[in-house]
Amino acid sequence: MRKIAFFFAALMLAACTGAIEIPVPDGQEPGSAVSATPFLCAPSSDPSLQELAPVPAIPEPSTVTAGFASGTRTYLQSSGDVTKVLWSSGDGFDGIWTDSSASSFRYARYTTSGSGAAVDFTSGYSLPSGKLFFFYPEVGKSGNSLRIANYYSRLAVEVRVPVEQTAIRGNVADGVNVAYAFASSDQGNLTFHNFPSLLRFRITGSVVPDVVSVKLLGSQQLAGDVIFLPDSAPAEIPGVSFGDAVSSASVTLSGSFVAGEEYYIALIPSTQIIRLIFSDAAGNSTTKIAGKEIDFTQGRIIDIGTINLGSKLEDAKPKDPDLYMSASSGRTPVSIAVIPEGFRESEMSTYETLAHNAVDALMDTEPYRSYREYFNVWILFANSRESGASVTDGNGNITQRHNTYFGAKWGASNYGDMSASGDVVYGFVQENCPDIVSGMHSIDEVPIMMIINDSRFGGICHSTSVGRGYAMVPYTDRGGGLAWGFPDIIAVSDSDPSAGTRKVTNDEKLAFRVNYGDWRNTAIHEFGGHCFGRLADEYWYTSVYPATSSLSVHTWTVPFGLNVSATYDNPPWKADLLDNLDNLIARDSRYSRIGVYQGGDVSPLNRWRSETVSCMIDNRKYFSTWQRELIVKRIMELAGATFSLSDFFAKDVTEDPLRDAVASPVAGHADSRTYRPVPPLPPPVFDY
Repeated sequence: MRKIAFFFAALMLAACTGAIEIPVPDGQEPGSAVSATPFLCAPSSDPSLQELAPVPAIPEPSTVTAGFASGTRTYLQSSGDVTKVLWSSGDGFDGIWTDSSASSFRYARYTTSGSGAAVDFTSGYSLPSGKLFFFYPEVGKSGNSLRIANYYSRLAVEVRVPVEQTAIRGNVADGVNVAYAFASSDQGNLTFHNFPSLLRFRITGSVVPDVVSVKLLGSQQLAGDVIFLPDSAPAEIPGVSFGDAVSSASVTLSGSFVAGEEYYIALIPSTQIIRLIFSDAAGNSTTKIAGKEIDFTQGRIIDIGTINLGSKLEDAKPKDPDLYMSASSGRTPVSIAVIPEGFRESEMSTYETLAHNAVDALMDTEPYRSYREYFNVWILFANSRESGASVTDGNGNITQRHNTYFGAKWGASNYGDMSASGDVVYGFVQENCPDIVSGMHSIDEVPIMMIINDSRFGGICHSTSVGRGYAMVPYTDRGGGLAWGFPDIIAVSDSDPSAGTRKVTNDEKLAFRVNYGDWRNTAIHEFGGHCFGRLADEYWYTSVYPATSSLSVHTWTVPFGLNVSATYDNPPWKADLLDNLDNLIARDSRYSRIGVYQGGDVSPLNRWRSETVSCMIDNRKYFSTWQRELIVKRIMELAGATFSLSDFFAKDVTEDPLRDAVASPVAGHADSRTYRPVPPLPPPVFDY
């Protein structure tokens, strides 16, 4: 029979302990010889995630009758919209028994020589009564493996929906559909449920024979690894993630296509905004986009109808990547990617100008200005169907949708919920940035600046533990003036949090200066500070926000926020700066700004920064000495060069253009624009 069956795949809990792999080769009879191998990861801090210990199966014959739930619509021997799932001779599935606490398991394999909608399956081993879970296809088929975990005393199972699928007329390929059943005994009847959802479509037009692939792109994860709880129907997907999970917002269906025939793409049950890209062997393509969210329900077929491709695949081709700045120093260029969001094809020239302006502003800011010869800056192009970005209610729920390439969205007045489809962002840059395509860098080593064709205020950086990240920078007020000021309160004592806070005086505000700028300052802060420099914010709010005793992000593979300290006595900049401060001041009096100042990381207390004011407070074109050092260290690392502290100081430029270059209290307010006071930009988002 042809059946819709997904592989089960290797996946690992982020909390980690509690997952077991059952590696069963083809043809091996399960029983006492079956081994269980725990994942190699740190012990879980969550006592609910416990390793499942293997127990030998009982060598006793067992027979069950297996069929599929009524209303199941994911196997494709169909009459109209009603489908049946049929077994055929040689089919098999695996049975898993777990004890009452889901802390150990037994395993048995069942096979059939029959065919039909409900047939008998037999095994040489029986499972005791209790929590029984049955998984189709049997482990070992198509190279799949079964991994299970205890999730709050419930059996948790991981499944991989393949990112690459084969086009089959009227059906799906073997090994693409996972089905499962649960019972309290291995005697009697089993009712199987299908895990995936299926998208069904037909294509017409004279160009159909030329189509070799259909790529489905979604607004969130479509394929890859996902964990689910199978002891209910439909199964629950609890949102637990795994440290080595495969996650993709796209699925590619490859093969030959016939006009008018039905084709299917399997995907993880989810709610998606989708687009389909139909391509031929020469790379020509046509993109079709759904204008609304689609609910892909587990075990159901979602029919999107017939798509007419006409006589030619003719998407407007975006421009090739433009190398705006080329490295001349270092063993390896330090690569940056700039991408457009919400720019239609006719607006690409505007985007290109804005991209140049943002990069120029960054490279005119120290230490980027002094190290610009290390950088490759790639301007990438992607056309959106509509201008702008989607508007949300402030909590991520879209109230006004814009059909854009990366799905950017945020609130009309609340910009803290700014986000885009990270999978699409990273996938696009990985496929189109020449320095990644050539193997020079990985996606984790190429920070991304997203310039958004939207006039709302905002800006945010999304970062991950392995280093990849993108900064969202809208063209706020269409280039109009923005003004950022110093916080209204400040710590009474830099060394004593218990002393509390006080109001900042007018004289202090005049000394700090108001930063008059525009959307390019957002780019410097979000991209140059957060995304590339991996710096934490150093501002704080008027309300006293609690601060924990340590920065948890420091445990990441790629540390973030090393510019702020959770201790007053031993901050990260002590050895390089504080212990050498007299010598530094003798070289340049501006180094006297270095110290240990309370306030940062959105809290006025219990966090310390190295200077009173910097770009990470009010977006001025000035990074503190310690921030400059951290940025240069990253530049040297990516360039394959050795960082030298003495070389850094020999090349270091200490000037703050806002305080040092202009005597006026309104330094930077050098033109006739009206400047709108705006609040601090939101803290970065740590996606995983």
